[in-house]
Amino acid sequence: MTWSTTTTDNLILHSFTLAAQSQFQATDNRAEYGLGYHAMLPGEGITYQAGQDRSMRRGFDITGFLNNTVDRTFREINDKWPCFALARDLGNITSAAGPVVFAVGLSRDPAVSYATADGQQSRSLFYRTQFAQDSEA
Repeated sequence: MTWSTTTTDNLILHSFTLAAQSQFQATDNRAEYGLGYHAMLPGEGITYQAGQDRSMRRGFDITGFLNNTVDRTFREINDKWPCFALARDLGNITSAAGPVVFAVGLSRDPAVSYATADGQQSRSLFYRTQFAQDSEA
């Protein structure tokens, strides 16, 4: 499994994928290709982290925030269970506040393969004609 975290003034984006992908293949009803996303807008009290499940949870339980770091040691999913977290400190809640918005997505390109008289054709989803990068969508 490989992953990356991108932070800009407009976005915090975790993306992750299988290291070896098999287009249009599935194992146990799970697709063997694609790119997953987990994102939110940056702002006050927003933290992120990518790393081992246990150490991230332990740190968050103790401090109440994530440490804005990314573990770049790529590995199998069941080897120190890589996790991708986003958090917002809501502070003392005394009245209704603005919304907290997270985005979760999965992108596959090409997304569809179909047969024509001329042979197999692979097609992308429509949104790809509107956005150069998935992170823009």
